[in-house]
Amino acid sequence: MEESSPISCFHVLVVDDCPIDRKIIEKLLLKNDMFKVTIVDSGKRAMEVLGLNEEKPKSPNVNEFKIDKILTDYCMHGMNGYDLLKVVKEHDCLKFVPVVIMSSENNPQIITRCHATGAKDFILKPLRISDIQRLRN
Repeated sequence: MEESSPISCFHVLVVDDCPIDRKIIEKLLLKNDMFKVTIVDSGKRAMEVLGLNEEKPKSPNVNEFKIDKILTDYCMHGMNGYDLLKVVKEHDCLKFVPVVIMSSENNPQIITRCHATGAKDFILKPLRISDIQRLRN
């Protein structure tokens, strides 16, 4: 897990299995000077950061890192971004954390399904500065 923290305390959890995409997203977020960024390479690692370990699903440490927003890739090995979205929205202490899905595929069915499950936004890759500005809002 990589963590970068500028002066601001708006904490974004970035979940992406592609090292290049993770680096690009981190640079874009930190360029803005508004975000603290925690980066993980899988849905499973995101679950750990969020305190949703399989052994302790009702852990009192849920969201102990005080994540303000989750930015996750849709297509990943193991747990994909949609599955992560479903888990987050099922937990009372996390369901209000905005989840933004990213994908290089512009598939209307996937986009609709993510929105219907509670995704705050759906951003097409590659991310641009205008996408980061949308995250602030």
